[in-house]
This record gives sequence, C-alpha cells and structure tokens, in this order.
Amino acid sequence: MAGLYWSATQGGYIKCPVEGCNHIGIVITAAHCRIEHGMTREEVKDKYGQPINISKRKQFDKLKEEAR
Repeated sequence: MAGLYWSATQGGYIKCPVEGCNHIGIVITAAHCRIEHGMTREEVKDKYGQPINISKRKQFDKLKEEAR
C-alpha cells in the first residue's frame, strides 16, 4: 500500500499537481485527492505527476504581494 500522503522536504512546501488546484502545504493527503478531485492519490500521480516543490521564500513573497 502506498503512503497516505506526499510530504515536503524540510523547510519547504509542495503544491498539488492537479491543474487549477491551489492547495499548498507541507503535506498532500490521500483524503485531499479523494475529496477535492474525486481520485485516489495514485490516479492523481498517474494523470498529473508528482507534487511540485515550492520554497518558503517564494510562498512568503506571494502572500506579501497579495496583501498589498
């Protein structure tokens, strides 16, 4: 059985690989894939690939810009 979540490397974030999904965090769970996309984590991986690594700095800069 595959793990129940994808996790980021220490000090980073990951972004859900599904187009149009803005979920960013330190983990992406099987429940997120099922509830938000109606697919298993393996189906998401097969169709969209692995999650995308995002640095904390980029995420911080993005939030700072949105606050302006």
